[in-house]
Amino acid sequence: MGFFDKIKKAGSDLMKDGDIMGKIRKGEPLTDEELSFFNEKHPNETQEEIKQKYDDQQTLKQHKAHKIGGLKFFTDERGYYYFSNSKELTGERYYLVGFDWSGPQYKVTSTTVTTGQDKQKGKKGSTLGGAAIGSIIAPGVGTLVGAAVGASGKKKTDINRKSETTSTQEELDTTAYLIFVEKDDKRIKKDAITCNSTIAKEVNSLTFTSEATALGTAEIVNEPPIESTGNQTSVTDEIRKFKELLDEGIITQEDFDAKKKELLGL
Repeated sequence: MGFFDKIKKAGSDLMKDGDIMGKIRKGEPLTDEELSFFNEKHPNETQEEIKQKYDDQQTLKQHKAHKIGGLKFFTDERGYYYFSNSKELTGERYYLVGFDWSGPQYKVTSTTVTTGQDKQKGKKGSTLGGAAIGSIIAPGVGTLVGAAVGASGKKKTDINRKSETTSTQEELDTTAYLIFVEKDDKRIKKDAITCNSTIAKEVNSLTFTSEATALGTAEIVNEPPIESTGNQTSVTDEIRKFKELLDEGIITQEDFDAKKKELLGL
């Protein structure tokens, strides 16, 4: 086979291999001839492995990366959140259930600007000129005349100034917390972020899961159990108990929110 024939065959095989790979990715069956060609070109791979790899790649395209307030995380195709250096299909998945921030804080700076200047009117008398004239006319008298001339001069000052004070405010970066619940073992994960009004808008654009769904059986890791009527109970049970009191009108919404924050350590 000549050189150009080899190039032509290589090109033909490449196109054929591409068509076969396309059928595998779509899940379509191969003919006997295509299967033989595939086994020859890909001895270390199976159709199932290629199909799975392709499906995983398509799934990862649906994942979205986030970097908010210095915290990096991803959203998967089902809406769960996970933490990794890059997109992947394995690892823990979380619900996002809360955003704890005290709100914007500002630094106020005042600046005073003064315009205008002092104006002087009138002239000082010259004692030297008076003394010189007096000396010429009559020695011993000139000093008295000169002093009199100097004392007659006057100086006036007009104040023509204007001050204006302006104040500016700059928002400060403060600390906030994003609260997650692991979807399987229901651990609570609390991550600090740097926050301001702009970052808060980014956070509020994320998808949150209701407490009824995510905190239904959530428990805080390494949190000591709470004593209740002589028996040990979980934080979740305590939250449920106070929620029932709220629903029955025994406590207010404010009381419930305060107690829940206390139990969750917020």
